[in-house]
Amino acid sequence: MGNSETFGVEKGHGEKIITWLNKQAKLQNNKLEARLYNYEISTKNFGDFEMFSWM
Repeated sequence: MGNSETFGVEKGHGEKIITWLNKQAKLQNNKLEARLYNYEISTKNFGDFEMFSWM
């Protein structure tokens, strides 16, 4: 995961995950910032995902 910048989270959980990631980064004095793309991917086998990235 360290080399990737784009991730997916189960649809409906994006805001919760982004909030948690940013909170954890702040608590650990890490310069990570996660953001939602407002883009979704739908898969036949695994369902729908909201895309996000971190910098």
